[in-house]
Amino acid sequence: MPEFPNEELPPVSPIQLASTEEDAQKALVTRHIDRFSAWSAWRKPMEGLWAEIYRLYVGVGKGTKVPTRAKVMIPIIFQVIETAVPKLMSIIFGMAEWFHVSAESKSLNDPQLSGVRRLLFKQLTMIRFFNKFVSFAKQLCLYGTSYMQIYWKVKREWVWVRRQADPLTVGGAELNLGSLGVEKTLEYKVVERRPEIEILPIENVFPDPDAADVDQAKGVLRGVLHYPEDLKAQSKGKYPVYTNIEQLEQDGGEAPAKQDFSTQRSSIRGISPASDAGKVGKQVELLTYWGQEDLDGDGIPEEVQIVIANRTVLIKAIRNPFEHQRRPIITCHMFPVP
Repeated sequence: MPEFPNEELPPVSPIQLASTEEDAQKALVTRHIDRFSAWSAWRKPMEGLWAEIYRLYVGVGKGTKVPTRAKVMIPIIFQVIETAVPKLMSIIFGMAEWFHVSAESKSLNDPQLSGVRRLLFKQLTMIRFFNKFVSFAKQLCLYGTSYMQIYWKVKREWVWVRRQADPLTVGGAELNLGSLGVEKTLEYKVVERRPEIEILPIENVFPDPDAADVDQAKGVLRGVLHYPEDLKAQSKGKYPVYTNIEQLEQDGGEAPAKQDFSTQRSSIRGISPASDAGKVGKQVELLTYWGQEDLDGDGIPEEVQIVIANRTVLIKAIRNPFEHQRRPIITCHMFPVP
């Protein structure tokens, strides 16, 4: 099992506003929910087109008022997509060395660059980049736009740690006890620390309609559903991810009814949404904003991450945690329109 240092980092509050008053949090929530409403309304007409594209892809025809009319669907769209995606994959990954590493300065030599490349290839293998990129390319071919989120994964678990015990000394001589001289302790420690990627469903991303891409936009919003017990677990401990979970339980209400493209997609395939069996409580909608906001009150916007639960309760508001200060969502357009 890989070993990682468990350095004692200072705890960081999930909400880093200049003002600790509740009104400041409510004003931040109102401002970003208004932004979400505007961006969602701009995107709404496209969902009908996405549903029609998906209907053609899975080969499900619309109902007809004429009972004697044929309902045969020829899967042309399915054939086109399933032919185009393998060609794209072969173009990108067809060679054994499908990416190279180059140095920006002469300080790195060839053996060092080779080591960097091997590290990147190992990380991409752990991410299962090839399989995920198939989904990314298929979504791109279907809807003309695809999204990917890159983040840093840190996984902690309870693990047994084996350490050599202090030697037993008898009459000034150390006794070699072999395996009996090994102590096992159960510790909660980091077992994984590496890059990770997630392919985002197109219906979960709400981009700035006035920008060409994510980097030039005021920001980008992502919506996702979480179970309340998972949020509770992530709000405890020395390094909490979220806060205000008690307030969410008291007056946060319920997640808005799902009437988006994902619901239409399930209806097209004739399946019902996944059951909540085995989970306690209803799901909570989280809206995550990556963009610029003045959290510290100095009048200068900085790159931030803001998370709002059920469109009412602020559960996270921090500066962008990445050192490069870029938004971790990548957008790709099949046919960029000026």
